[in-house]
Amino acid sequence: MNGRVLALGAALVLMTAMSAQAQDEDEYYYEKERSAYAELYAAGGYFKINGTDGGDDGSGGVGLAVGGHITPNVAMDVTYEFQSYSKTSLASYAVKYVFLTDRVQPFVKAGFGVMAGRPNHAFLFMGRFDAGVNFFLTEQVALRGAAGYAVAKHSNNLLLANLGIVYYFE
Repeated sequence: MNGRVLALGAALVLMTAMSAQAQDEDEYYYEKERSAYAELYAAGGYFKINGTDGGDDGSGGVGLAVGGHITPNVAMDVTYEFQSYSKTSLASYAVKYVFLTDRVQPFVKAGFGVMAGRPNHAFLFMGRFDAGVNFFLTEQVALRGAAGYAVAKHSNNLLLANLGIVYYFE
């Protein structure tokens, strides 16, 4: 598990270094400041459950996030995701940091929320961590890919991967 997290971190640093350009911050064409956005994505998950009520299982799902940039680098959003495994819902609030590298923008995101739908655990508080990249097709539309990890009480762990589209309202 620690190896996967370190590999993901190394990949993000490498992507940032490869796509970084020596420009002033105010010269980035795809810089977003005080703009709202909506993300719609397809998700895959892998549940790692310890205890008497579950086991390991893969899952598919969908998600929606809405948020807005406070500064060009910092955004906040609210995410709802549904996973087919035990009809699990994930709802979270997160702060996102965006590395401004023009058209390709890696990001990291951390937040908290609730996981609901697991047998015997109606609502569990969870922490959620995501890292990914937005690839801008136009000034308002970007493709999004991300990987994440959600952890809740009673050893409920979920590895996530998702791919979707982001629309920025200007």
